Order: sequence, then C-alpha cells, then structure tokens
Amino acid sequence: LGVWYSGTVWPDLFVAALMAGLFFWSALQIIGQAVQERRHYHVA
Repeated sequence: LGVWYSGTVWPDLFVAALMAGLFFWSALQIIGQAVQERRHYHVA
C-alpha cells in the first residue's frame, strides 16, 4: 500500500527496517538470557 500510495519505496523500506530491528533486538534478548542461564547452571 505504501509504494502504491506514495509512488516510492521508502514507506516499505521503513517498515522493513522496523521489522528487522525488532527481530535483531529480540534475538539479542534471547541470546543474553541463554548466556545468563548457561552461566547459572554451569556454576551450580
């Protein structure tokens, strides 16, 4: 809809960048939690 309405690719690129940012933020959160859990269980 964004490309059709505006005639440019910028709206779709903006949405894609937001989705990619959310994906990477979520991935970093999951990796951080996994590292913490691994350290906790490794010590115990």
